[in-house]
Amino acid sequence: MKKVLLMMLVMLPTMLFTACSSDDDDNTSELQAAIIGKWRITQIEKSDGTMLDVTTTVAESVFKPTYAIFYSDGDYEGYGYFGNGSGTYKVSGNKIYTYVDGDEYLVYTVSSYTSTTANLTISMSGSSSTINAVVEKQ
Repeated sequence: MKKVLLMMLVMLPTMLFTACSSDDDDNTSELQAAIIGKWRITQIEKSDGTMLDVTTTVAESVFKPTYAIFYSDGDYEGYGYFGNGSGTYKVSGNKIYTYVDGDEYLVYTVSSYTSTTANLTISMSGSSSTINAVVEKQ
């Protein structure tokens, strides 16, 4: 009986680690499916922590209408405040990495999302500054 119990205790960790999939893998594939489509930045966080609606005529004179389009084949297009261009993207955990001409361009860190909105922190490669934003699916 002791041998059987000891054998079960030795095998238990192996069974647990091989039977469970990674939560990151599940989150990545879920986010990968959810982002397909055209998204527009609708709000950005101001220095006082409040959100500014950037879809008004006045705001658009400073913050150009900004869109990101994610295709199911891994292609990406972006227009607006961060420039205009196209390339590819990959999803890892809660981050979306975009590449233009093979170089990392923008990284979107997704803090929460639904099928129509998402809260993001956007960073540009080579820069330490970030923008917190709300985006809406178009």
